[in-house]
Amino acid sequence: MINIYDTAIDEKFNGYNSSDIDNPIFQLYREDKLGDQNVEQEPVDTDAVAITIDEIESDAYDQLLHVEPILHRDGQLLRARVTGRKWDENGNPVGPYNANPMLNTRIYLAEFPDGQIQELRANTIVEAVYNQINDEGFTEQTFQDIIGHRFNSTAISKAELQQI
Repeated sequence: MINIYDTAIDEKFNGYNSSDIDNPIFQLYREDKLGDQNVEQEPVDTDAVAITIDEIESDAYDQLLHVEPILHRDGQLLRARVTGRKWDENGNPVGPYNANPMLNTRIYLAEFPDGQIQELRANTIVEAVYNQINDEGFTEQTFQDIIGHRFNSTAISKAELQQI
């Protein structure tokens, strides 16, 4: 079956030999711009190292954007929404990035329900998120008061509850 496969490939490529790759007409190239009609052939550096997502300075890969941590402000716990990162005058994110979330000190902008925006370090946001989840990774809701409690005739009375 391997011989049949090799024969089929030879027929398809008219006896092309992989040793022909050194021929300049087989050099790899990349397109500089999509849709560019005048695509220049530029040899690809085969020793190039691919960049990782951690090295990309794009908001598309930022895991802390749109997170909603519960934060302390004016003696209250309020839910904020991380809306963006803080940038310096040169367009660089403020604060050094670290893959360890507790050592990441980039500065983010968090918006509170009243519209106030506060600058927070990444490690502060991560700590707040970890503090509001349980051991299984689920968020637990807490509240201070019950307002407007009502019941109807189908509710269990205190006497029926004691019999259970």
